Amino acid sequence: MKKRRSKTKARHYRDADLDAYQLMVRSYVEAGVFTQQDLDDPEYIEYFISEDIREGFLKLVIDHRDDLLEEAKRYEKKGSQEYALLFYALFFEHSINGIISMAAKRKRLSDKSAKQLIRSANISSKFTWVLELLGLPPFNEKHLKCVMRTSDMRNAFVHYKFVGVRFDDENNEEGVTAHLSKVGKSATYMKKYESRFLYGGEKKKIKRKVKELSSDW
Repeated sequence: MKKRRSKTKARHYRDADLDAYQLMVRSYVEAGVFTQQDLDDPEYIEYFISEDIREGFLKLVIDHRDDLLEEAKRYEKKGSQEYALLFYALFFEHSINGIISMAAKRKRLSDKSAKQLIRSANISSKFTWVLELLGLPPFNEKHLKCVMRTSDMRNAFVHYKFVGVRFDDENNEEGVTAHLSKVGKSATYMKKYESRFLYGGEKKKIKRKVKELSSDW
């Protein structure tokens, strides 16, 4: 029997190994519309997506996170630490917003409620009680501190007050350099956290099944 309509939004990925149809299927898995078992029925998968397209439920969402990480690393390599922190902070915020959005869909919250939650909660809330509210595991404490520190440094740069600092202040260049040496590991953890949530520890199996699918479109 055909599942209840989902109004799922597909996501855009920079994955050269997958074609457009496979990317759509993967987005449905991430939104909780398709299970790993559903992927064993290619005819059902194609019918379901075809119906969503015909009825106008499918929308594309651009994922900027690969670009944000590339920019962060590029500026870090150039020694432009404040700009590197800016792009790392954007990466963390885009990632947690994406997780909240997908978790809200799985909880069958309305788009309006999900958007309001994302807009109303601050960055600290998104990484703590919002995850708990949506039934997601807690974010690692060490990496949470790194994310919050990155956000604070980003805000100090974006909302610069032209206030003098002491040479031994932890926010000076040496302190920023030390912090940047940790941010890459927290970005990697962020990706792993998202992967566990989206694929339930079965990412390799799901990616293999998705890659085996094809459409006559």
